[in-house]
Amino acid sequence: SSVVVMVTLKKDSGSEPVENVTVSWELLSPDGSEELLSGTSTTTKNGDIGPIKLIVSSSILDSKKIKLFGKIKLPFKVSFSKSSQSITHTFLCEDETIICPDDGMVFYLSHLNHRTLVHAVDATTLLQ
Repeated sequence: SSVVVMVTLKKDSGSEPVENVTVSWELLSPDGSEELLSGTSTTTKNGDIGPIKLIVSSSILDSKKIKLFGKIKLPFKVSFSKSSQSITHTFLCEDETIICPDDGMVFYLSHLNHRTLVHAVDATTLLQ
């Protein structure tokens, strides 16, 4: 599986891409109790990172007694952070309907899907 993470401004602000957002992510076991993979990246001028290739070795799955079969969904936890001019940005998830939790928003990925899109919106207004 692979994931592309994108951060843009709100729709009413033109949905422009947001650069230099720190994105931390974790791929978790099916029950969410164990981390399988993790990483941190910064969005590009296009407002994205990725694709993040999520390849978990069979030795990790075996050591954690995890079996991937059928249409199992894996939790993919993502958090967003950015500071500009001493202002901490606020990010929205779920199509701009909720504030993304500081400890991460969980999306569920099918283990055989490729290029899943995770989208967050920077709702911060900077006055100049």
